Amino acid sequence: MICPQCQAENIEGSAFCDNCGSSLANIASSAAPVSSAPPPTPSAPPAVPTPPPPPTQDVDVPPTPAPIVPAVASTLPANPPAPPPSAMPPPSASDKIKCTFCGNENEVGSAFCENCGSPLAAPTPSVPAPLPQPPAVPPPPPPATPVSQSVPPAAPSQMIIPTPASQPAPTGHPRIVVVSNGMNFDLSGYQDILIGRVDPTVNHFPQVDLTAHGGDEAGVSRKHLRITFAGNQYFAEDLESSNGSWIGTNRLTPNTRTELNSGDQLRLGKLVLNFYAQ
Repeated sequence: MICPQCQAENIEGSAFCDNCGSSLANIASSAAPVSSAPPPTPSAPPAVPTPPPPPTQDVDVPPTPAPIVPAVASTLPANPPAPPPSAMPPPSASDKIKCTFCGNENEVGSAFCENCGSPLAAPTPSVPAPLPQPPAVPPPPPPATPVSQSVPPAAPSQMIIPTPASQPAPTGHPRIVVVSNGMNFDLSGYQDILIGRVDPTVNHFPQVDLTAHGGDEAGVSRKHLRITFAGNQYFAEDLESSNGSWIGTNRLTPNTRTELNSGDQLRLGKLVLNFYAQ
């Protein structure tokens, strides 16, 4: 479009002149005449002969290897990614930190109160109270082992243990010796010695037990003879035995003391003993 004032060319459809600003509303378009002749056709480039194809030869072409596709792990990762912060649920009111100065509730992790600026203490997690433990019950005592009544009580410690003839009592110790086997009964330390046989059924244990030395076969009673030491003198007393007691050839009167000297021979029933006081 040509402006009638300054003859400047403007773009078709412009309302005002770009040069002087005059109105172009009633101005017809003054475009340059267009030639009706068709535009010249550009000449085609010369044809280039196509090269003949290469001769076909029997050549072994190696097969193209298939592309290697990396294996995809079928298992999920051990630790799945954490959800974004926007997906996390908001903290509950109980998780907030309450300011001890102004009472304002602040977000967890805040170091200072958002209202008054006072320092905040981290919330103390609630610890469940320990469950009450039942009182300890002591184990029941083991059952008492019944004592067999068939076992005889132990022999008293005052019973004299005899020694063989190869081990006689020391010199000066009073003793009696069983003539048949030479066993020695050391009487030192005793002032009243009971001679006879053991009877566990009535809890009878004399100091000198002649059961294992032929006393039962020779007729020795359970309570046969008592030897007593008094005033530097020994005495023998028969205890109403069934088969009697002798010193040498003298038979003893029951329940009567008779002096007993070193070297005397005693006979209880048929069992012969020798007495030594030195």
